[in-house]
Amino acid sequence: MDKSLENTPQPAGAACDVLIVDDNPINQAYFSAALAKAGFGTRSAINGLEALDIAGKQRFHVILMDIRMPLMGGYEATQTLRQGAGPNCHTPVVAISAEPLPAGQDHLFADFLIKPVSKQDLLDVASRFVLKKPSEKPRKTIQPSAKKAHNAAATLNPGINQQKSLAAVGNNPEIARRLYAMLVQELPGQLQQMRELNEAGDAMALRELLHRMLGSTSFCGAVTLGQRLREYGHVIKNDDSTPEQWLSALRRVEQAAKAVLETNNAAL
Repeated sequence: MDKSLENTPQPAGAACDVLIVDDNPINQAYFSAALAKAGFGTRSAINGLEALDIAGKQRFHVILMDIRMPLMGGYEATQTLRQGAGPNCHTPVVAISAEPLPAGQDHLFADFLIKPVSKQDLLDVASRFVLKKPSEKPRKTIQPSAKKAHNAAATLNPGINQQKSLAAVGNNPEIARRLYAMLVQELPGQLQQMRELNEAGDAMALRELLHRMLGSTSFCGAVTLGQRLREYGHVIKNDDSTPEQWLSALRRVEQAAKAVLETNNAAL
């Protein structure tokens, strides 16, 4: 990582704290909610192109940059940002990915967070890079008691590991419920897209879809669904896998997703 970026002074004047760049709306909601509750201001972009447009008009103290995104990924966006002369050409950029950074890319980034990103790691990064005046210290977040968190978990989706989902969002059931609702809303369309890509044998597009879905399941505690998605990913990466094996792995994903959707509907 480029350590020189960590201590780059930010220009004087009004600036938003954090720009969140991620194509997954569940990831965006998680980052935004966790940071907002700690007193940080945020804006969001769904890909590198949108991030460059926003970053060209408003200054930020730090940019959280997902690496794999459609249209323009995080590496290309950060490289373009550094080559420009806009208000964020020296702003620290923190890479976020479910996989290690490829060799030769880490010099662009001030730090790196591996998905799933814990709330503590997220707040540590924000606190390190966001320059606050003494009167602008982040608000202290009051965490629900263990008993309250446990009782709240009973109202959440039984098809999801509730302890993991609550731990991922700092024992905040309100954020957990929001992420659950978004996951349930997205799943049917994602499964239909997965079936179509599986039938077409489009391994590259399937890997991109699985990458997005794994990010969602990790924040929501959908452990079984996440395991089935990873198994499916291993099958399609194997050049010797047969169409029957692809279909079998897809069926296991569908069963896990069905359990999540059915238990959610039952809870409602």
